[in-house]
Order: sequence, then structure tokens, then C-alpha cells
Amino acid sequence: MDKPKTVAKCKYCNGYEFYDEMRWTQGKHCCRRCFKELYEDLHQKPYTWKDCNGPFPSDEDVRASENIEVEDE
Repeated sequence: MDKPKTVAKCKYCNGYEFYDEMRWTQGKHCCRRCFKELYEDLHQKPYTWKDCNGPFPSDEDVRASENIEVEDE
């Protein structure tokens, strides 16, 4: 059985994002939507790459992530 992906809440837009997909830019750890928006605001041109596309966490992913027990290493 696959372990569900960890879901994080973006503190800038309050949306949910897979933790592995969170991005760092300008000292901010944010979701792909916020990253793309920050890029476009900073550079005044569209973000043309496809790396910010793809599925975002579903409600089921969010609920599954909240029930993950942290294992001590």
C-alpha cells in the first residue's frame, strides 16, 4: 500500500499543496500558485514553464494527510 503524500497548507493563500511541491522564492515557502504569482509580479511577464501545472491535493488527500501518524526515527 502506498503511503499518502503529505499535504501542507500555504500560509500565503491558505490553499493546500503537496509538501514535496512547495517552492522557495524570495524567502517564502509557498505553494505552486503563489510561486507563479510572485514570479509574474517580480518579472512582469508570464510564467511560461509547466512545472507548476499538475494535480493539486483533493479533499481526500487533505483528510488522509491529517491522519498520518508521525513515526519516531
